[in-house]
Amino acid sequence: MPPSTAPAPAIALDTDAAERLRRLRAQATAANTARAQRSDTRYLTAWAERRLGLDLTDPAALPLPAEAVVTFVLDHVDLTGDGISLPAAVDAALVAAGVKRRPGPLGLATTERRLATLAALHRARGLPSPTLHPGVRDLLRQARRALAARGITPQAKRAATRDEVLGPMLDALPDDARGVRDRALLAVAFASGGRRRSELVALRLADVTAAGRDFTLRIRRSKTDQQGTGTDVPVKRAAADALRRWLRLLADQGISDGPLFRELSRRGRVVRRRGDDGGAKPLDGRVVAEVVKRAARAAGLDPAAYAAHSLRSGFLTTGGRDGIPLDLLMQLSGHKSHRIAARYFQTGAVHQNPAADLL
Repeated sequence: MPPSTAPAPAIALDTDAAERLRRLRAQATAANTARAQRSDTRYLTAWAERRLGLDLTDPAALPLPAEAVVTFVLDHVDLTGDGISLPAAVDAALVAAGVKRRPGPLGLATTERRLATLAALHRARGLPSPTLHPGVRDLLRQARRALAARGITPQAKRAATRDEVLGPMLDALPDDARGVRDRALLAVAFASGGRRRSELVALRLADVTAAGRDFTLRIRRSKTDQQGTGTDVPVKRAAADALRRWLRLLADQGISDGPLFRELSRRGRVVRRRGDDGGAKPLDGRVVAEVVKRAARAAGLDPAAYAAHSLRSGFLTTGGRDGIPLDLLMQLSGHKSHRIAARYFQTGAVHQNPAADLL
């Protein structure tokens, strides 16, 4: 393989500066992303030790050669239907170490995410990433084509459209404290533009402003607004009513500041654990996905088919079906890419195409 493109020279930092830089990067990384990167790093380290005899915690082990990355892909993606090249003993050792759930191949999406983490490990040390090697990129392109030819394509979670999915979810929730919170969370997430779970758990009571019978939410930071410029989004009608009930419940428990959405005890009391910054602990992003699945199950839907992102895709799909212009939907959702937003929009708008009525 031809050599990788050389990186810019690494900056030499003393120990204190390096630690400050590490903390800055940690603060700038979303909690869910950081959690996935930690898990992926553990897996990469275990795989490299058992498969290559390398210790990735040793700075001398990096940069990895492109051949190692090719081996990683072939070890984990079943390109031909004949199995993977990962030796059975190594596969079993990874499962025994607790870094892999079960023996056998991984999905291409999981493999690519772990390669992204490997690239981040190299970038953090100012080293060239072997994942950018032309041979690696070509292998990944071939992998996508080979899997698609066998009918193996990424299975996206279903959209939580308003009438078919979200409505039944909201109706199926109980009227106890947990149901009040979950109904507010789902309704607000959908109606305010299909908010990401990271945006939902970051909301604080100070970000909620009454606007007559409606509310305005201040989204202080998002995936597409890493600088924290912030934006205001409306919460109206049924979503405003659901939010009002949750705010009233918080007020009844003497809570007037801190995170908007919070953990609840089995008795319906707000959990008052303190966060890392000394303030009240917000809801964990993973709980948002659990709320979606719990509501789906209550509505008689398949919980495995839905995730937190279903609210975001459902907002755009419903908007497309209702004939709302994509640009207006994107203003509320915060999408910067027309290509990504249009994918969900077209799913809803397809039946609005008059060309389908020619017969």
